[in-house]
Amino acid sequence: MLVVIGYGGFDSEINELIEKHFTSGSKIFLVEPFPGEGTRAFCARFGAVLIEKKPGELEISDFL
Repeated sequence: MLVVIGYGGFDSEINELIEKHFTSGSKIFLVEPFPGEGTRAFCARFGAVLIEKKPGELEISDFL
């Protein structure tokens, strides 16, 4: 499982690392209260679950 907090999705080197190490059978969660186009594209590309909350609002159930 990978939990990413506050990422816009535009860093190609970070995306490459995620693609290499976390896309095969890994669950990816992206926490972003105000997602932009890049964040939504990242989620679509990697099959990530977008959680539109601030970190202080997160609950365990968000990751189940």
